[in-house]
Amino acid sequence: MKKSLSVLLLLFLFLGCNKNSDFQDSANDQSMNPKEESEDDSGNLSETSKEFEDNVLYFSDDGSDLVSSEEDIESGRYIFNHTGDSPKVKEGDIIVGDEGEGFLRKVGSISNNNNQMILHTSQASLDDLFKDAEFSFNSNDTEYSKGSNQLKKTTYSKLAKGVTVSTEKNIIELGDVILKDEAGYSVTIKKGIIDFDVPIDFSADFNASNGLNELDFNVTNAKLGASYDIEFKFEGGSTFIEDKQTLFVKTKLLSFLVGIVPVVIVIKSELIAKFKARNTSNIIFKKHFDQTYDLTTKINYSEGQWSNSFEHSLDSSSESPEINLVTGLELSLAYELKNDVKIYGVVGPYVTPDLNFTGEFNVGVPSLDWDASVEVAADIKYGVELNIIKEAVIAKYEQEYSLAKRLIWEVPHAFEIVSGNNQKGNFGESLPEPLLISVRDNYNNPFPFIPIYYEINEGGGSVSDNMVKSDESGHAQTIWTLGPQNDQEISVFAKKGDGSIIEESSLTFIAEGNYIDSDADGVGDDLDQCPETIIGEIVNATGCSDSQKDSDGDGINDSLDQCPNSPSGESV
Repeated sequence: MKKSLSVLLLLFLFLGCNKNSDFQDSANDQSMNPKEESEDDSGNLSETSKEFEDNVLYFSDDGSDLVSSEEDIESGRYIFNHTGDSPKVKEGDIIVGDEGEGFLRKVGSISNNNNQMILHTSQASLDDLFKDAEFSFNSNDTEYSKGSNQLKKTTYSKLAKGVTVSTEKNIIELGDVILKDEAGYSVTIKKGIIDFDVPIDFSADFNASNGLNELDFNVTNAKLGASYDIEFKFEGGSTFIEDKQTLFVKTKLLSFLVGIVPVVIVIKSELIAKFKARNTSNIIFKKHFDQTYDLTTKINYSEGQWSNSFEHSLDSSSESPEINLVTGLELSLAYELKNDVKIYGVVGPYVTPDLNFTGEFNVGVPSLDWDASVEVAADIKYGVELNIIKEAVIAKYEQEYSLAKRLIWEVPHAFEIVSGNNQKGNFGESLPEPLLISVRDNYNNPFPFIPIYYEINEGGGSVSDNMVKSDESGHAQTIWTLGPQNDQEISVFAKKGDGSIIEESSLTFIAEGNYIDSDADGVGDDLDQCPETIIGEIVNATGCSDSQKDSDGDGINDSLDQCPNSPSGESV
């Protein structure tokens, strides 16, 4: 007969428990004897025979005290102190208990020392415990209660300094969380919140002879949201750091009895902040981010075939940062939320969303041209490990997906002519309006300290400043003096930290020059050295006629001078 189990809040609710289970037991150790029950506390568990395997032994804390160290447990050494006679255990028996994350072990060898028993064990599986079973759980049903034989506990086993648990469900508050503080640099989350919810639905159908028949693993409308201010601070030259810190570990533990056998399930959520940065001089960078990652995943195994589906989305926004930098910076911060479910300490289904941003700041020296950008991305890894089912068709099934990086902040991003375009002026004179442009980031915020270059293309004119840095209002301007041509043109652009021109920054100012020739001698006033030439007289390139020239400097103009080469200083 098939055993059916359902788990709410990672709760196995076995349908078909053993009323007269044939356990290997000790007559003098009641904690290992099977209970004779006609009905479970939940009121809906029927009792049938031959559903448990025959060599299952239950070690409870009533008469059996597990004293193994963590190193012992890791190596498979389970050491028990007993009151009264030691229980009868033989090689190949399956021991089960509810201490810690619970244990389900297969005995390899046994040694006894008075009231202490040392068992050398290996991991056992559910099909060592049950001959035929179905189980399911929903990790988000926190209100479910099975009865007096259930222990349910939620704890935060680790909270980094500055991390607090909100009164609202699944909200973590951050305040001055120092991720790294070493001589010369620090990384700090100044303030923020983390909003997370990963509802897991899992079901499996297996038996000892055929292994896994069917499996479903669903994560529906899961969310990892982060709203925070981050500060990177560096002093004293080039630095590279890469590190991570666990912000919190949340554990839900459920332990309950099926017959006399305890079932222990643990779901653990661990939030890790991972960061790295490289800088080449002193810098302070502060920025606010809002990011929300939503996902829905499904994995199914049926009739020998695996299938999966996946949907996810990323919403993000940002504000302009506060930056005080000299040369350059590359940095990234990622929030990784690990969620795994353990059955008797063995990982089953798991899902790990990863939300990250990457910032890049490049500054040229000595020009101080610079550019900066911030991108966000999301990754997800999810799957099922089936080591808890011995005859599973595959030990692990895993999927990974990524959302491509998305630009959320860039500077300089937008360049616009404010005023000074399409003016008219006279050759050699300054135009009345300055050539004024604005520089903004992708949130349309004005941005200062961006070097703007003005370059003459046509007309031969000049500008008062060839390079101007944008001011606090994001404006840069220069004065244009027109050259001696009708068509006048100036190019405006900014450069990246590597010296290349930012394509989006290329702007063009044009102007029309007015040709002025007051004495109508064919030479414009800007070049005419003899501005009052008599109409009709022939002039040279400087606008002077013979009647206006005195080539030998003898005081007689060339048009009247019969001796055009008089020596200098002689009287004529």
